[in-house]
Amino acid sequence: MENAFAGANFPAHLKSLVQANLAPWPSSLPAISKLLTEEHARLASLAPQLAAARAKLASLEAEEAQTLELVRMLEAVSAPMRRLPPELLVRIFEQSVAIEAEGNDAFRINAKRANARIRGAKQDIADDEPLDPAPHPSRAPLLLTRVCASWRDLALSSPRLWIHLRLDLAIPSSSSSPSSSPVPPPYNNVGPIHRPPSPVSGLSTIMHLLSMYTMRASPLPMHLTITTPEPSGPCAGPPPSTASLSPAILAHLDGTLASIAPRLVELRMHLPPAVMAALSSWTNCMLGEMRRVEVRDSCVMPTQEVVPPLMLAAPDVFDDEPDSGPLQGFAEMRRRSDMLARAAPKLREVDLTWSELDAAQCSLPWTSLTRLSLGYSASPFWAPAHGELRAVLRLCKNLEELRVGIGSVKGVADERDTFEFSDDDEDGDNATRSMRITLHHLSTLEVRLYAHTPYLAALLGCLRMPALRSFAIQDVSMSPGPYYVTSSATAAQVDDANAEVSSRFTGADAEPAPLILSSHPESRALAYLARNARTLSFITLDRLDVPEADLVVLLAALPEIRELKLLAGVVRGVGAVIRALAGKTEDAESSISSESCDAAALGAKEDAEVKAETGAGRTLVCPKLESLALRCGPVASDDLVDAVLSRLALSGGGFALKQFWLQLSSINHGPDIREEKLAELQSRLDAAKQQGVRICMGM
Repeated sequence: MENAFAGANFPAHLKSLVQANLAPWPSSLPAISKLLTEEHARLASLAPQLAAARAKLASLEAEEAQTLELVRMLEAVSAPMRRLPPELLVRIFEQSVAIEAEGNDAFRINAKRANARIRGAKQDIADDEPLDPAPHPSRAPLLLTRVCASWRDLALSSPRLWIHLRLDLAIPSSSSSPSSSPVPPPYNNVGPIHRPPSPVSGLSTIMHLLSMYTMRASPLPMHLTITTPEPSGPCAGPPPSTASLSPAILAHLDGTLASIAPRLVELRMHLPPAVMAALSSWTNCMLGEMRRVEVRDSCVMPTQEVVPPLMLAAPDVFDDEPDSGPLQGFAEMRRRSDMLARAAPKLREVDLTWSELDAAQCSLPWTSLTRLSLGYSASPFWAPAHGELRAVLRLCKNLEELRVGIGSVKGVADERDTFEFSDDDEDGDNATRSMRITLHHLSTLEVRLYAHTPYLAALLGCLRMPALRSFAIQDVSMSPGPYYVTSSATAAQVDDANAEVSSRFTGADAEPAPLILSSHPESRALAYLARNARTLSFITLDRLDVPEADLVVLLAALPEIRELKLLAGVVRGVGAVIRALAGKTEDAESSISSESCDAAALGAKEDAEVKAETGAGRTLVCPKLESLALRCGPVASDDLVDAVLSRLALSGGGFALKQFWLQLSSINHGPDIREEKLAELQSRLDAAKQQGVRICMGM
């Protein structure tokens, strides 16, 4: 308002009227009318000046935009990217596609994701490994064809950009209406870049993508993934149904898949059982380039559909029924495997997962495989079952990595007695020796428990793995396992276990017997790991409901462990294991009853007191440990700190703790004090950080 008064010859008495919002006197009305007329005339004179100024501003802005566009074009022309030779540009294109398709190796990516979870992730590792991304205009290689004509020509002339293809078959549930799943034209099924791509639907789109990628990738071998959209959870709705998927689509896709099968280097099928049965013609082809086959049931919840066994065709293979017995038709299986090695000479990796998997009924070149996964990625809602595995494993002489899911065993009358194995010498009977399976090249073994069964102990009892370096076991069963109440392990138990292991290695060919642990089914299975005390360096125990005393004795029998991941379940603590890792002995009074103390027990008690006072005779479990990962509930801070700091003094001997990860689990009772405990541990472990130990702790 003050600016308005300054710009005009405004009388002072009128200024006071405006500021006070008062009615003017009648005598001042003529002066106000005259002043208003003058200001209107002045405003009219400003209009042409403003129009000229606005026109000038618009002209300058247009000139600025034109200049900026010219600058951008000149910068683009002179950019180093324009001067790259086509060979380097193609390599850049290939790298962009490789980033999109990273994660094909399920065995390698599983280990990476497990490590990521330990490094502080709040959620457990997912059951399924990531798949190749579906074709999308905002991702390579399709994006490379939409930039400019030269890039499009270069992308279309580079076959390596088109060797990875994923087809998502849209299979709506039976409750869905047909109108809810329209058939879109090619590439119009995806929205803007910020929206996730929809699954491919319709014969035209599926066949267009398959033929386009096949033609552009020629003559190179291809990686093909065929999946159905994954539900968001087990309660997301009914499992996918094949009712709305036309048989013509399946027949056409089956024929096309069979025609390109000789060019496939990798085939991954995550489909419902009926769809897998309809797409089976590729098994009758010569698979000269095939290196990896992955077949999984995509249904989360159990269904009545049965997955047919995977049968690769080969000439001169008998179709006789297998004989009865634990190793059914072993001679025939071996001959069939040798013949199939001619049909698929490069096949090295196989991943099979469905609810009732009988690997012995599958026809595969078992003798050539180096990586094998059987039922490892099953859904826990299936209550998965499988057949006898040892007949198949006996053929897999070249295995380097094995992943197996253990559920209920079909066709076994008494798992506990029928398959019990004895570690007698070589003069044992032929029946016992025939069950011994030696896998000379196996370095990695991963087990998932879908049921608590003694079959795991029977399986590990038969296996001989002289090169085993990494072992992981995870309990994913829906029902809790048997709970055995046992006392904590004492220092005497640890010393006895170490002495027992040392006594077994008396000769060059001596084979250690399994440890004597409790009758817990998982403990009986883990006891066989003592055979690999010389080679086992990495061990993961995830959610196992195993008594702590058994864990302490087991770890004491594995002196070469470099990396330990102990992810405790809900009903088990790890206090005794942490105390053993810290080299602490249990109180003699808590482990030895005053009513049954004899002279030997009293002598052990006095020795323990002397060792505690002098610090001598310290027993460290896993003395070569370099990486420790724990997931547990509330534990004593002193024990955790001692378990870490006690490992720092070993650096002079060449072994010292380098990495420590801790995840505190939530509790269902009492106040949540995890943040306070983590803050306390962070401050008390500062000395370890200063010595170079990498520490990561979270909830």
